[in-house]
Amino acid sequence: MAEVCGWMLVLMTILLTIDIIGRSIKSPVQGTPELAVFVMLVGSFLGLGFSEELDRHVNVTFFLDRIPTKFRKWIKYFNVSLQLIVVFLLAMATWNSLAYTISKSVKIPGVVPFPLWPVRLGIFVGVLLYLLQTIINIINLANSKPMK
Repeated sequence: MAEVCGWMLVLMTILLTIDIIGRSIKSPVQGTPELAVFVMLVGSFLGLGFSEELDRHVNVTFFLDRIPTKFRKWIKYFNVSLQLIVVFLLAMATWNSLAYTISKSVKIPGVVPFPLWPVRLGIFVGVLLYLLQTIINIINLANSKPMK
């Protein structure tokens, strides 16, 4: 997924470069800014699972560092359980949004009316991968040795 996100960043850069050059020569390519935003959104959500796998999300460890070691694992269990609930609800919401978008053939208004379902599908897949990685992290935490 990290490599896919990297290629999506390259694609976004190319789209924005085309838009800037087109505007400079007074002949903009219609729809390139919208496509660049779509690529950025999907790339951001597809990177969530990889970030979770590496445990590279923003963490506030001010309190966790001051708690006795034997309680840290229980706090991690609580945090990851809460995360599982929130990400599951997010996955359900993105699924419902995707289903609605497909059933109503929702399009982005503009000069070039793009269908919205590919973007919402990418967001759903990204959130689903994040959910699966969260479940894997819970299993790994349960199988890890207790802290002393």
